[in-house]
Amino acid sequence: MAEVEKTDKHLPPPTPPGLDSTNPVGQVTDDLVLTKDGFPLFPQPVLGDELDPLNWSWAQKHTILAIVMSL
Repeated sequence: MAEVEKTDKHLPPPTPPGLDSTNPVGQVTDDLVLTKDGFPLFPQPVLGDELDPLNWSWAQKHTILAIVMSL
């Protein structure tokens, strides 16, 4: 029986795309939009699309919420 050589080499965990040390927190990267805490947003907003609810302003979101709640 052949012996298997055991090593103590540990590889660092892979870094998700867009989350490396060179990207500033809270910025848009090539692949991901990050929160101010550095976490990727899920689902990702469509950049430049004003009809995407993830891109709506606070006032627009709450106005629509008030209209829906009043029905």
